[in-house]
Amino acid sequence: GKVITVPKPGSSYIYYILYTNDVDGFDFGNGDTIVPLQYAIVDMQLNNGFGDLMTYDQVLIDRDASPILDAVPHCNGKDWWIVNRKIGANQFMTWQLTATGFESPVISTAGIPATRRFEGASGVGNYIDFSSDYSKIGIEISTTNDGILGDVNIKDHRLELLYFDNATGIVSDGLL
Repeated sequence: GKVITVPKPGSSYIYYILYTNDVDGFDFGNGDTIVPLQYAIVDMQLNNGFGDLMTYDQVLIDRDASPILDAVPHCNGKDWWIVNRKIGANQFMTWQLTATGFESPVISTAGIPATRRFEGASGVGNYIDFSSDYSKIGIEISTTNDGILGDVNIKDHRLELLYFDNATGIVSDGLL
């Protein structure tokens, strides 16, 4: 899975931990993939300053989340954008994280549709990174053949370079 940590806007001691779980997300050949995007909230003032969970396993989306997950600052300098590409689609979901929590997702269609089979499997590359000004997204995706669990062989490998608007959360087709 993928895990990212983001500070709560306006707080120096509360953090959101967002995560996907590959184990629940394998497609065993029936075309159905269940990978939720979940989060926990940690308060670092609890437990004598060592921190403790305030809540966990909260669901942002209940299926089709991929390990293509990242967070970038909003252009307002306070909030964050949480960016996730859905498995098996060229659809991105972005959530603005504010001091009061998550806003409704912004849904964008961009890039080449990804295949479902084993996308997001452990050991299969699915990476995302942003340019230093947060206006572009670089994505590396590897898909696999019809191997069985434990016998995953990379079949397809591609790179995408897309545009990102950190004022609106919209992902759009880019250069590659």
